[in-house]
Order: sequence, then structure tokens, then C-alpha cells
Amino acid sequence: MVRARPLLLLAFALATPAAAHPNGDQPPVEIEVKGERDEPVDGAAHLQLSRRELLLRPTRAPGEVLQAVPGLMVVQHAGGGKANQYFLRGFDADHGTDVALFLNGVPLNQRSHGHGQGYADFNFVIPELISSLEVHKGPQNARFGDFATAGAIEVNYVQHLPDNLLTAEYGQFGQRRLLGAVSPHLGAGLTALLAVELATSDGPFQVSEDLQKMNVVASLSHRLGAHGRFDARLMSYGATWNGSGQVPLRAVCGEGEPGFPAPSRYGQPCLARFGSVDPTEGGRTQRHSAELGWSVHDHEVEVDARLYAVRYAFGLDSNFTFFANDPVRGDGIEQTDERATLGATVRLKTEHQLGPIALRSTWGVEARADDVDNALYHQQARRRLATVNAAHVVESSTAAFLEERAVVTRWLALTSALRLERFQAEVEPRGGPQQTGTAQVLLALPKFGVELKPVAELALFGNYGRGFHSNDARSTVAGGASLMAPAMGYEAGLRWKPRSDVQLYGSAFLLDSKSELIWVGDEGTTEASPQSRRIGLELGARAHFNGWLFADVDATFTRSRYRTGDGDDRVPLAPTATLTAGLGAHPRFGDYQPFGSYRVRAMAARPANEDGSLTAQGYVVQDLSAGLRYRDIEGAVDVMNVFDAAWRPVNFATTSRLAYEPAPVTSVHFVPGWPRTIVGRATLYWD
Repeated sequence: MVRARPLLLLAFALATPAAAHPNGDQPPVEIEVKGERDEPVDGAAHLQLSRRELLLRPTRAPGEVLQAVPGLMVVQHAGGGKANQYFLRGFDADHGTDVALFLNGVPLNQRSHGHGQGYADFNFVIPELISSLEVHKGPQNARFGDFATAGAIEVNYVQHLPDNLLTAEYGQFGQRRLLGAVSPHLGAGLTALLAVELATSDGPFQVSEDLQKMNVVASLSHRLGAHGRFDARLMSYGATWNGSGQVPLRAVCGEGEPGFPAPSRYGQPCLARFGSVDPTEGGRTQRHSAELGWSVHDHEVEVDARLYAVRYAFGLDSNFTFFANDPVRGDGIEQTDERATLGATVRLKTEHQLGPIALRSTWGVEARADDVDNALYHQQARRRLATVNAAHVVESSTAAFLEERAVVTRWLALTSALRLERFQAEVEPRGGPQQTGTAQVLLALPKFGVELKPVAELALFGNYGRGFHSNDARSTVAGGASLMAPAMGYEAGLRWKPRSDVQLYGSAFLLDSKSELIWVGDEGTTEASPQSRRIGLELGARAHFNGWLFADVDATFTRSRYRTGDGDDRVPLAPTATLTAGLGAHPRFGDYQPFGSYRVRAMAARPANEDGSLTAQGYVVQDLSAGLRYRDIEGAVDVMNVFDAAWRPVNFATTSRLAYEPAPVTSVHFVPGWPRTIVGRATLYWD
């Protein structure tokens, strides 16, 4: 893989992964909450966020763009190249097990992944290219199948940028980033886009993160008549990084954990907050893809078709338990995943009238196939010692759905849908105790919804939907579980627009998840989880005034429990309460366009294990951004974690043994959140 650092040092010493800000030729900030009479909706929590709102938010890494989703918390651990950890609707969705992510209609969640089921890496996304982000909470939308349990998030790239741009960023902790993007009109309805991104970061850790990232996007879009479009896109991404790992709270200077002796008891020094136990952790990944799309949209018929191919490679060296299993060489592991993915989707939407009833029908078919080689190795200092497990997996799925939305009267709309999903998988051992075998399953997923609109400003919703996430094919073969872990979701909510520039919304939900068999990628084994129930409440508001000032606030409260009937029924790390809020401004004074944003995000403390004896600490973090554009030149400063909070975004209850400890113990391990980080940015725009 091409390493990015020499290119960056030649290019500039100015950068960090933060989103560029809007340019003056675009319209004012738009914050859209879907749900007008002519729009198909799947609940009060269905939102579509515009590019302008997304780019005004300060971000340190691409995954943080997703924190614009109300109720979604996104954190990072084990280095900046590893996929984020996602929390939504009472789910610790790990790296994507219960949150479906899409870019331009292409699914990002990886089935039977070497590190974890549903692994969804968002690090290759370039925030400046995002045109919109659409949110669907719960499993009630028939367009989404695998992994869309807590919800689905659709991100789309622009076909054309309003201005060409060159952005250079420079920040603390060795953060550097350079982005160039040009978007010429080639005539005859043909538009091109080319973007190249280079980035590095050392991070605040004692072991330099040494993140090296290179990213290229190239696309062509051709308008076909008045209502059609054909597009083609190529993307290539590669990254390498070091990780400091998850450090045990009991051994960290100034922290400690009740009930556990301090390192000094054994005559050992404590760990620095940003230190590590195993300094050889790290990873590398590559993703290369090609997409073809065709669409026709007119007043009564919409057709969308997409074909995609992805080539992917991943390797991760970790050590979660230190010396619990191998007191001499340590418990280091290497997880690998190499795959080719092919997929296609076709969707047709029509509108027609049946007497006084207006009908909107949506049909769709989908197909996807993954050819995967993954493995788990015992390693020491990134040198393989033994194969724990290895397998070749061929997994495919086909799906078809039909959704009918009927506007019965001015105040009543009904939605009914059915999605059929068929999975099949073959597993062939390539090393270790992995079993060979095949599995297949067919699942029917009904969906129902009702929308009441007693007055023009108020809409009430009730929804039911059956969804699922797929199980790892290796766990299915080894443990005899189904390839699918179904879930049932219920939701009631409202959306109120008391004035044209203010939106208020709220929803209560209940989600039951059936027992499932989980592939524990860190150990190469399977683990069964009990049935679970999540009950929650989401409240939010969004407003924009005078076309340049906007505000938003979202709060969630969730109770997550296993349905075991005993006291040890807490779902570990499930979020109990979250809050996100912010203010943003983008006025214009002739050629001068100042802009700024203030954001706060918070997560309450939550149980780290089933009996609640261990706790994952909550946190509150605040970010600030300010800048000025004058004609075609823009400068800005982002300050992440303004008040330098010492926070723990990532927590796990882990059984581990440090080299000097007499026996393994179970305690909280954590990854510290970044301290205050200041980033400067300069952007040049041109036609």
C-alpha cells in the first residue's frame, strides 16, 4: 500500500481530519425533517440532514460525522484506522452489528468479518463530499434488511461540487490533512468529480498512532434526458496505524479501581493514562470499489438500479488479555479478513389513485455475495506464532420487498410491507478447529405503520416491524444457530412543527431481540446471548432562523435487559441516556461570511457487566469551531474537547492478567478520549 507521509510532508504541514465548511455560493443552512404529506416516512425519528448542517459541525475523524444522527454515539478505539464503535437505541452495536450503514446505496457492514459481525468501517468517507445523510430508526422500513435492527443510516456523495477546493489542515498531536477536489462540467450533460485525500496523525498516546491514510474518489455522472441519470464511481482507500489498546483501569496512574490492588503493591509503576500494555498493537486496511448506477425520476415513476463490486483487505494486531492465557509470550492476536463482494439493487416506485385513495407502491430486489478468507492467529510483537482458526466463507443473500403506502384521507395514511430474505453460506476450514458445513434460511419480515395528521402542524405515528441481523456463518456452522437473529420493533411517536422554522419530535420504542449465537472474533469461538428487550424514549428539536442560525437538541433514555428472569440481566455497555446539542451560525456580510458552531455530547454511566458490579463511566465533551470566508479564501479553527475533559469513551469488562499479577481478574478496561485538540484549516475555492 502507498504510504501517505512523504507525500504529505511535500504537500503541506497543515492538517487534521475536520470537515470543511460551506461556501458562499450555496443556499442557506437547510435542516430537513422528512414527513410532509407527499413523503413516505417510517416514523417520527426519520430525518434527512443536509450537507450544510453536517459540514458546520467540528469533527476530528470521518466517523464523527455520524454523530449528527440523533441518539447515535460514535467512539473510536485501537487506532484511527479501525472502525468506530456505535451506540443506538440501547444497543452497543460494536462496529455495526445492529446499525446498517450505506454509502451511495452500497452496504458497508461486512458479514462474517474477521474482527466482528457487521464490521462497518467509515474511515474512507470524505466528509466534504457528502450531499445528505438520512436516518431510519428501528426495523420498520422494508428497504433495509441485514443489520438494520436499531436503525439504518444512508450517506450519499455529491455528483458535483459547487466549487473546486483545496483544503490543508494542521493540528496538535501530529494531525495533518490535505484534500483536493475538482468537479468540472465536461459538456453534453456530463459531470466529473475527482478528490484526493492524504492524512496522518500521531495521536496523544505514548505509542505514536502513526496513522497514514490515502483516499481517492473519481466519478462521472451523465444526465439522460430530463429525468434520468447514469453515474459511475471508483474509490480506493488504504490506511496503516498503531494502537495503544485498552488499558486496565486498575493499573492507571490517578485512576485505580476499588477492590483491586495498585501496581505498587507488586513493586511495579502505574501506567500513564495514554500509555499501553502492549506497544505492538496496530492494523492495516484497504478498500477498493466500483459502482454503476442508473435512475429515472419523474412525477409518477421512479427507478433506481445499482451494481457494485468491492475488494477489501484487513489485518489487526491486538492484545486484550495481556498474559491471561500465555504467561510467557502474551495473548497477542492477529485477525485478518480478505474478501470480494458483489451486489446489485433495483427499486421501482409508482404512484396511482384507487378512488379517493392515493397509493405509493415501492418494489425492490437485492442480491449480494461475499467470498471471504479470514483467520485468527496467536502473535507476539506482530510475529505469528500459531493459527487459532482460519476459514473460507462463501455467503450470499437475495431479498425482495413490497411496500404500499395509502393516503386514505387528508389526515390518515397507512403503510404495509413485506420483505423476504434468503441467506445461504458455506464454510470450509483452512486451519484450527473450525468446522465445515453449509446453512441456509428464509425469513419473512412484515412491517406496518399508521400516520395520523389531525392538524397540518402535527403528525402522530405508530409502527411495527420485524428485522434481523445475520449471524457469523462460522458460528452458525459451529454452534447450530440460524444464519439470522430476528428482532421485533414497536414504536409510537409524534412530530410537531409549531412554526415554519422549528421542528419538535419524540418517540417511544420497544425492541425485542431473539437469542442469537455470536462469533467472538478475539477468541475464535462462539458465544450465545439470551433474549433481550430494550424500552426507550427519544426527544428532540431542531430549528433554523433567518437562514443562517440553527440549533438542535436530542436526548435518549433507554432500559436494556436480558429476559433471563434473574438479577444478572443487564445488557453490558448498553447506553442508558445520551444527550447531543448545538448551535451553529453562518451569516453573510457582503463578501465576508463568518461561521461557527458549538456542540456538546454526553453519555450517562452504564453497567459494564450483567450484574452491574462494574461501571462504564459517563462523559460530557464540548467542541467549538469558528472561521471566516472572504470571497474564495477560507480560514477556520476547530477546538475539540474545549474544556479538556478526562473522559473514557470506550469501556469494556475484560478478564486479563498483567505480567506481574498472580492470576487473571475481571475489571474495566478503557481507551482514554483525546484531550483538548486545536486544529487550523485553510481552504482555497475556485470555479
